[in-house]
Amino acid sequence: EISVIVAVYNAQKTLVRLADSLKAQTMPDFEVLLIDDGSTDASGSICDRIAESDARFKVFHKANEGIGTTRQFGLEHASGEYTIHADSDDWVEPDYLELLYKEAVSSGADMVICDLLLEKGKKVIYRNEKPRAFDRETLIDDMFCRLQNGPCNKLVRRSLYTDNNISYPQGLNYGEDQLVNLKLLMAGASVSYVPKALYHYDCISNLDSASRGVSPQKILQGERFVSELRELLPQGYDNIIDNQLLIIAYLAI
Repeated sequence: EISVIVAVYNAQKTLVRLADSLKAQTMPDFEVLLIDDGSTDASGSICDRIAESDARFKVFHKANEGIGTTRQFGLEHASGEYTIHADSDDWVEPDYLELLYKEAVSSGADMVICDLLLEKGKKVIYRNEKPRAFDRETLIDDMFCRLQNGPCNKLVRRSLYTDNNISYPQGLNYGEDQLVNLKLLMAGASVSYVPKALYHYDCISNLDSASRGVSPQKILQGERFVSELRELLPQGYDNIIDNQLLIIAYLAI
């Protein structure tokens, strides 16, 4: 029923923790796609060992291309009715897949969102991810201005991607998740919500990841992101463009 897509890059310290949390799922019918994005540490061999011990895990090794292209690779090789992404430095609750899937089936929603736990060492912050409303306009505004924009707490019907030719922008590793969320909502995705924190977002591990560093390349990626955002957003969302420009200006400074 579900394909879990895991982009793996130099995650040897945390990958087993994520895999163990997925192996402990209360829902039996799922697959995990471990996509080794050209790791230079032991991540590739760890992926192989995990797959050897559990047939639900499938491993793909490829050259390094970045998170957006790797997520898209996972979507193209997924076979589940629904898909969800999990980051290799995080972990999930045992009922992560079961509760999201049950809500998707009972509500008929194309996308189901759950709450998050932000893990900051001894400090854990509960992050409520409930949208203010479920109409498209409010969802778009919330996805950019209030809610976490990553795909790891969002179960999505796979046919929504294939039927609407929705894909991750190739070569873009800044804001790629937000663009895909926007494309899904613009395609008419219906959304539901599970009021429980099912995903643990590790704020400490892998501090040198691309999503947390600042570089000239990231500024250029941000400019491309805003350019694509302008093309996708309908009229009336100038506040979102302005906010994103402010973020890029701050990073540049």
